[in-house]
Order: sequence, then C-alpha cells, then structure tokens
Amino acid sequence: MITLVPPHGDSTLRLGDDEDLDLNAMFLAELMTQARDSTPAPMSGDRAAALLRNAGAAALRDEHADRGHRLRGLAAILTGLASPEHGVRLRLDDLELTDGSTQSSADVFRAGAAPAPYHAVLERAAELANRHRDITLVLERDQQLPAAVWLADHLGTAGRALRVTGRFATSYWTTLRTLPPFTGAALDPAPRGLEWRVVDPFTAAALPTLRWRERAADPAPPGPWAGRVALREIMAGAVTNAHTVILGLCTTPDCAVGRGGTTAGWQDLAAALDPLRRAGVQVLAELWIGAPGIDLELAPAALRAAQQIVGRVTGFRVFDWPVGWTESRWDGQPVRLAPTRYDLARHHILSDQAPAEQLIAMVTALARPLARDGLLVPGRIAAAYLTPPPRLATQGPGLDPDVVLGARSTRTGKGVAVNLRTGACTTVDSSLSGLIDTRPPASTVRDVLAGLAPELLPALRDGDVLVGMS
Repeated sequence: MITLVPPHGDSTLRLGDDEDLDLNAMFLAELMTQARDSTPAPMSGDRAAALLRNAGAAALRDEHADRGHRLRGLAAILTGLASPEHGVRLRLDDLELTDGSTQSSADVFRAGAAPAPYHAVLERAAELANRHRDITLVLERDQQLPAAVWLADHLGTAGRALRVTGRFATSYWTTLRTLPPFTGAALDPAPRGLEWRVVDPFTAAALPTLRWRERAADPAPPGPWAGRVALREIMAGAVTNAHTVILGLCTTPDCAVGRGGTTAGWQDLAAALDPLRRAGVQVLAELWIGAPGIDLELAPAALRAAQQIVGRVTGFRVFDWPVGWTESRWDGQPVRLAPTRYDLARHHILSDQAPAEQLIAMVTALARPLARDGLLVPGRIAAAYLTPPPRLATQGPGLDPDVVLGARSTRTGKGVAVNLRTGACTTVDSSLSGLIDTRPPASTVRDVLAGLAPELLPALRDGDVLVGMS
C-alpha cells in the first residue's frame, strides 16, 4: 500500500505517515538543491524569469537567512519557472493553468497532459507506485488537479486498486467519478480534509508540533494547532489549544464583520481577543475585500480599524461566494448570484460585486505599504503564518533584509538588486553589489553608504534597497 500526495499543495504541510510519498516535497527539495548548487542564469532570453530564479537562489544559499526570507526566495524561483510550453504556472501558494481554469475539467485535463515543472517527479512516482497493489491518491485542493489527473491516468491498472481521498475529491466526486481516469477509482471520503502537521521545508529542525486547520468551519484538530478561525468562535470564547489563529474579516470602519457575515463591535472584539493573547496565542488577520453591502472605498479605513484592534494584518483576498453556501443573504444584505458554467466550480459569481479590476486595484493599494513594512506573509501557506516578520533597520540606513542580487556584471561589478518582499528591482553600482552579496556587519554597510553621493540614497530607499531612512 502507498499514498501519493501530488503537487502543488501547501509545501509546509505533511501527512506524517511513513507510507506517504509527498511528491510536492520531493519536487521542491530537488528544485531548491538545484538552485543552491547552480551558477546564476544568464540574462539572455526571458530576463525577468532569470532575475527571479537568480534572486531566489541567492536567498536559499544564505545560511543565515530566516525562514521568511527563504520562503520568499522559493516563491521567486517557482514564479521564474513559467514557460509557454507548460500547462501550469506555479506560485508559492497557488497554481494557475496556462490556459483556462481549474474549475473546468476540460481545462484541467488539457493542462495535465502538457509538460509541467514537476513532471519528472510524477514519472518516478508512478513507476514506484505501480509496484504496489493498493494506491491512494490524495486530492485536497484544486491546485493538485493537473498532477492528480496525470497520476491517475498512469496508476491503478493491471489489477491494482486506486483509491482517491481528500477534501476536494470528496466535494467533487460526483463529477470526478464520471471522468477518465477516475472512472475505475473508489472514493475514501474526507469531507473535512485530512490531518496535516506543519513543517519547515528548509531544515530538519522541528517547528512546534502543530496540526493545521485549513478552514474556519473545520473542527479544531486534536492537541496544539494553528490555522483559521471564525469571528463567531472568537466572540463565543470557543478557541482552545491554539498556537496561532488567522481571523478572516470583511470589515467596515465601524464594526468587525466575519467571513460568514457575523458582526461584532471593535471594542467587543478587543475584549474577546484579550484572553487569547494572555494565553500566548498569536492573533493574525486577513481582510476580504468586496463583500456584499460594504462600500469598497471604506477599505482603507477598515484596514486601519483592524490594525488597531487585531494587530498584524497578513494578507488580503477578494471576497467570493463558495458553491457550498446556500444562504440568500449575507450580513442582512440580499445576495444575487450569477450561474456558473464550470463543472468543478468552487465559487459563484456575485452579480452586484464591484468589477474585478477595481477589487484587484484596491487589494494592491492596501497591500503595497504593508509589504514594504514586512507585515504580509510570503504566501498563504501554514508555516508562513508561524514566521515572524523581517527585522527592518531603524537606526540609520541599512540594507533591506529581503534584498538580494538578481544579476551582476563580471566586467563592471554593477548589479540588479531585487527585493523579494516587494518585487522592486533597482540597478546598483559595484560597491552596493558587493554589500548585498556579502552582507557585512551593519557598521560596514553604513561606512560604504556614507561614501555615496547623498542624492543617490533616496532612490535606493524608494527602490527598496535601503531601510532605516526617513
């Protein structure tokens, strides 16, 4: 018996069974080894992709880097793998189809048949798995669909039994079971998902022994855990044994509004959070933008209110309406839904929601200053929420902790500085290239910066190369 976990799920979660073969972990381990051991990619061809891969590799090579910096480096490498030949584009916390949507089985099958960055790992896994009579394929989330489709097409033949389990497989089995290559497979239901533990993908050093709660509607895992919580749970004092909680809010300046429409006064929420904080629980928030009945222009003021009460806001999401929600109202507001044309639809389209361009523009505007301040997590993956924000120098100018070299001229020494946290790219001279490459003590950095023309410093600050400047 063998269990396969296909790419591309959360790279910081493991099932923890000796019989599990986590293909996502295998793929990323090989990818990171290649990045650390490789020479910088030349700036020919796709220059942006080469910059990303080089910058990410620089972060992974830094033995003194913290987990957040390395996660941002891994994110850059994954983004830099994009190719027109591939059926998928990878992100640290997501997978997109090059053509179409994972909500369409036709699009998924087309992507699954195309090359992918992890294809060699799939081939080796299929060869190994087919030595076993009983094979279980884990399908927890839509990002795993292209790889799962490829694997299912290469497993379970010649008398072998293929079973499929996981949250996504259970929710969509009515459709999946009618599609080859799942027609001969059996479902092992897991409507609330499987039990996952949080790991650090970069080191053997153990994180706190924590189970992960993916959704606020899921039961709390046994023992210590981290994950998402609902506003109604917080207000009821029902959160126990938690290490870190992420509270989803679709809020206004006047009151807190939960993802499901529960409301609470800001001071009432502060009082409900106080016992958790006294118990040592880390409380984080994610804001959902574009909820029914909430004016989009109030989002900046709502963010400030959330920061005053909750503290660190780690990310933003555009509000959506899951297909499993059957209510016709949200926070007292009537909801009109447009019909979906997808056979694997995850959410409905809200007819009265602001245009997608406006929502994305608002999310970008809200996120940009928080990214510069180091408050956003590198991605929506479990270990990222357990990672402290970077320490930004405040006493005098210094190098941003997330700036690395994406390219450097062997002739002139000039380079391109890439900030992995903000995405800014800045051309720098040979002296700064050397500083970024070697990371000397802060006093040495200040001495070198003191020798630069004063008019250069503001551009380096605005390019997210330097911090600690007014």
